[in-house]
Amino acid sequence: MKQVSFFALAFSVLIVSCGKFSENNSTTTSEDVAMVEGGFNEVQKVMEDVLKENQPETAIELIYGSGATLTVTPPWPDMTFPKTFLIEFGDGVTDLTGNVRTGSIEVVATGLYRDSAAVFTTTPIDYTLNNYAIEGVKTVTNMGTNDLGNTNFDISIVDGVVTDPEGISASWESERNREWIDGEDTNWLDGLDGILDDTYSLTGTASGLNRNGIPFEMVIAEPLIVSVGCKWGKQGVLEITPEGLNTRTLDYGDGECDNEASISIGNFTLNFFMW
Repeated sequence: MKQVSFFALAFSVLIVSCGKFSENNSTTTSEDVAMVEGGFNEVQKVMEDVLKENQPETAIELIYGSGATLTVTPPWPDMTFPKTFLIEFGDGVTDLTGNVRTGSIEVVATGLYRDSAAVFTTTPIDYTLNNYAIEGVKTVTNMGTNDLGNTNFDISIVDGVVTDPEGISASWESERNREWIDGEDTNWLDGLDGILDDTYSLTGTASGLNRNGIPFEMVIAEPLIVSVGCKWGKQGVLEITPEGLNTRTLDYGDGECDNEASISIGNFTLNFFMW
């Protein structure tokens, strides 16, 4: 459910000063990975909030603030699929935590969120979150339940780009699996706890170009745990390898909901507080 929370990390890493390190110790690519990672987890959150609630129009205004609107075509209660969901934020809608969104997000669904084999194609349209512009096509496929009995989704991102308020961009393509490990049996009808208890475990890889046009590869070395009830990524390790440079790790912690994380390059480790 959540994902604006996770987006906070994208901005927090920007407090790091790269000027005092050599190129091989530069945190630029790690910053850019965090920025894009957070941006597309945010888009994922909006898509989920639209698709998995029983009354999405009510849920959208509750979660994203007065002024956020949802149009469903063909409209409920018609159960014809595919359906198109258009979430519009106009010139700016502020949610309860102070995040401001503009533009819109379109989701085309071939079935309900919990339907095995259903495919959801999400496209941001002139969309920004806190003045960060997010572009690209995200495709999510419900793969049914895994060996642990958890619903899981394969996720691909094509032509992903996140641009910060100063015009700095990083590009991104990825292949992931997102396992729903907690909160699947609750929704907004169970109160706020029914929204905030959703937790996911992410695995997979990504590649892209950092702000300087340097290619990089990324792998989730330890599952990335994100939860609606926590503002930050709670756990997980990313291994990021810019072309021609050493692999660096971005560590989100040990599962506690706190704003501490670290970037390690060789023997050098930088601890920092997420914004």
